[in-house]
Amino acid sequence: MPAWNEIAIEYEIDAEDSFVSIGGDWDAFAEKNGALGLTADCMLGKSLWAYVSGADVASLYRVLTNRVREIKRAVNFDFRCDSPDRRRWFHLIVTPLPDNCLRFYSILLKEEERPPVSLFDDVIPRSNELLTVCSVCKKVNYADSWIEVEDAVRRLHLLENEPLPQISHGLCCECYTRLLENLDCMT
Repeated sequence: MPAWNEIAIEYEIDAEDSFVSIGGDWDAFAEKNGALGLTADCMLGKSLWAYVSGADVASLYRVLTNRVREIKRAVNFDFRCDSPDRRRWFHLIVTPLPDNCLRFYSILLKEEERPPVSLFDDVIPRSNELLTVCSVCKKVNYADSWIEVEDAVRRLHLLENEPLPQISHGLCCECYTRLLENLDCMT
């Protein structure tokens, strides 16, 4: 896999929001993160929306994709894509293409190691409880505020409880507002 400052992940969706092209370091990134079911061969022809979790996130991304198609201009923003032992900051550019297709291009801006956070480990058994994590910044909703995952693990005593709660994806107020402002600027 390339060095962190060389990782670029890209894909295109058609007018029906199905994956029609996947490239860059997609497969290497999926394999490195143990997501063999998310390689390009497995994803092509499938709907983007099957892989966007959380109603708030899906709703905002639908607004985003519709807006890019409507005004025919690119939009971009930063987001995090963490794994149990890494924090990763990406920059995403969504660009309109002919025939209402869209191109998504993400480049890894920064990556840092951290002690593993089992909350982000997909193979650990889960309870029926839900814990909401912001899909953009990866902060956790705790007592009506959004805090870093390591703080949430400590405050909620998550490692003392078995099984861990399921992760539900949402958007913190700060990220939601920033993304909406970005969309509002697209006129």
